[in-house]
Amino acid sequence: MESVHIAAYSDLDRDESRRRLWGDFWVQRYLQEAFSAAGFRIGHESPDLLVHLFGTPMPELPKARFRALWVHSHPDRLAREIIGQYEALFSASRLFAERLRHDGIMAAYLPPPTHMTLLNMPKSRDVVFVGNNRRNGRRKLIDDLLSIRGKIDCRVEIWGNGWDGIVPPEWLRGRYFPNEELNALYSSARIVLNDHHDDMARDGFLNPRIVDAIAAGALPITDPVAGLEEAGNIPVYRNAEELADLIGRYLSNGNAARAIIEQARSNIAGWTYEGAAELISQFFQSRVVYN
Repeated sequence: MESVHIAAYSDLDRDESRRRLWGDFWVQRYLQEAFSAAGFRIGHESPDLLVHLFGTPMPELPKARFRALWVHSHPDRLAREIIGQYEALFSASRLFAERLRHDGIMAAYLPPPTHMTLLNMPKSRDVVFVGNNRRNGRRKLIDDLLSIRGKIDCRVEIWGNGWDGIVPPEWLRGRYFPNEELNALYSSARIVLNDHHDDMARDGFLNPRIVDAIAAGALPITDPVAGLEEAGNIPVYRNAEELADLIGRYLSNGNAARAIIEQARSNIAGWTYEGAAELISQFFQSRVVYN
């Protein structure tokens, strides 16, 4: 039985309760489950296959027969000397993979996966956002949302750190929302708001929040990101006025929202952790086991 180690930057945090706040902690966990189901043994010491979930460089990684790099966020942090340490490179952005290949670097497209499913729940929530404030104390999405507070007739619910004293108390539902319950939250929401870091938007890295919302049956409304059409005809806002218009339009027209969601769910049907584990293991098997 071959062994696999999934490396994530959150591994460096020794406090497990804090690690659970990192997005890559959950990507790691769900990918481990997929590899285990595919017959791999999960192990850290000299694994046969190492998969590095890249969003930030890591100082030390275990030796492995085959190293794979999966760039899922922050492409600006990826340097050529990092790429040279791996036998296979995957990108959660098709655009970024194409740019790498244009520069002579072999890269395969591996879209952001989701573990979420459509739950049979009433749509009891209007507009939901789960995310922390930025380090600089500003997040354009929330600034825009605050500026249209008097123009949208709906209930807004926000979970995340750093919003005390910034958003209205009636909007703030908590500093943390358990990832294990996120599927139910999104399935009960009509709209899930989303935004991107600048480098991810430019290079076509869809925030996994978009994919999770679609899979759970909610309508994402997002800022612009290259390659969004691959997921579907997702509503995009560029300023506060457009955000207000989109929220009002799709809260009042459930049929239009459902049509977008259904098409998008069809588009991302294969964007699963099982599919990601299968593609990575195929590269591993072809390059190592059968050579």
